[in-house]
Amino acid sequence: MTATQQHEQIDPGILRQALAGMATPVVVVTTTVDGKRHGFTANSFTSVSMDPPLLGVYIAETASAFDAFMRTEHVAFNVLAADQAHVARQFATSGIDKFAGLEVDPTLTDAPVLKDTTVAITGPVADRMVVGDHVLLLVTPARSTPVRPSPLIYHQRAFHQLPTPEENG
Repeated sequence: MTATQQHEQIDPGILRQALAGMATPVVVVTTTVDGKRHGFTANSFTSVSMDPPLLGVYIAETASAFDAFMRTEHVAFNVLAADQAHVARQFATSGIDKFAGLEVDPTLTDAPVLKDTTVAITGPVADRMVVGDHVLLLVTPARSTPVRPSPLIYHQRAFHQLPTPEENG
């Protein structure tokens, strides 16, 4: 197969429908650049490799925080808890103070770590790769907060909660 061969492509609307059927964790990615905090909501967070340990997240070139994430050295992945849908919406809204009314853990200083998340993982940016109209940020995990139950899940364009282990009996 050559690079000049044409391939059939799925209609973008059909692709969006198909991807909406995939349940994903809801993650707020945060950083600090030049003393200012930045963040965005992502559901494209993934474990990339265990050896070496790498996590990945995609950020759109059109994101208001794009420039900050292209310059930063450290990020935090804040995996939201079931009761934090409002936090996801807040970080997905442009033109506001995304950290307004939220507590940040003062003991973790590489990047802002939101309080009361299911888990937060911080680390330095290892690499950046342009992929279509997004950039893949590859991060080496360095620290993790203790894991709490009940993450927030995004499925069929809505937020959902998983049952707690006690509810599963």
